[in-house]
Amino acid sequence: VGLRYLEGPVTGLDCEKILDDEIFPVCSPDLVEDIKLKGLIGAQLLYDVAWKQEWSRWWKAAELEGAPPQGTRFSLYAMAVKSALDGGGVLMAHGPLLAGELNEGRLVMPFAQKLPSRGSFYLLWQADSPLTESQQAFRDWIREETGGG
Repeated sequence: VGLRYLEGPVTGLDCEKILDDEIFPVCSPDLVEDIKLKGLIGAQLLYDVAWKQEWSRWWKAAELEGAPPQGTRFSLYAMAVKSALDGGGVLMAHGPLLAGELNEGRLVMPFAQKLPSRGSFYLLWQADSPLTESQQAFRDWIREETGGG
C-alpha cells in the first residue's frame, strides 16, 4: 500500500483517488505585503524540480506578462517548503501538502489565483492481492482524514 502523486491510475495496481491537488503561490507572512505591493517580477521564486513547470502554468493562468523569473531550485519539496517558511521566497504550493502551514498562518497566499494541478494523490495497492487487515485499517483511516470516507 502506498500514497503517490500521479496524473492518473496506474495499470496493474488498484488505485483510489484520495485528494485532488491545486497549485498557488505561498510565502511567509513577513514577505506577503511586499509581494502584494511589488508583484512577482522581482521576487525570489522557489522551484521544486519535480514540479518545475507549475510556475509557468500558474503564471499563464494568472495572465501575467512574460515568463516567471528564474529562482532557486530544490530537489526535495520539503526543502523548498522550509525555505519559504524561513522567508527565502515564494513557493508554488500544492494545497494538500501545505494545508497545515496555511491553517496555522506560517505560510500565506499573496494572491487568490488557484489552478488545478495535473495530478492527484492516490492510494495504491497490488491488484492481485487482497489488502491485509492493517492495510484496510490504513485505507479507512486515510479516507477519514481526507474526507473520502
